[in-house]
Amino acid sequence: TQVMRLKRDSMCRLFDGQSGEFTARIEQPDKRETVAIVSERIRDQADDRSTRFAPTLLFSPLKSKAKLQFLVEKATELGVGSLQPITTKRTEVTKLNVAKL
Repeated sequence: TQVMRLKRDSMCRLFDGQSGEFTARIEQPDKRETVAIVSERIRDQADDRSTRFAPTLLFSPLKSKAKLQFLVEKATELGVGSLQPITTKRTEVTKLNVAKL
């Protein structure tokens, strides 16, 4: 893992996953907590077309954990917004631990 350590007065972009994306200036950098002053909103979360129109992948749970992890990895790389497991009368795996994905 590589950590980017910004100094005081460095500019950065912040994203909270709910309100949107912002530009900010680092005011007080610290190991445990950093204070940043937001200068402007770049875009709203609702304006992000890539998340609003991202496809949902319906899939049947697989027996092989490795194959299921591969499916999740590749779906993410292709820009799938959400994964939805489905079960049918022929589904072999009926319980899926989503936390382990």
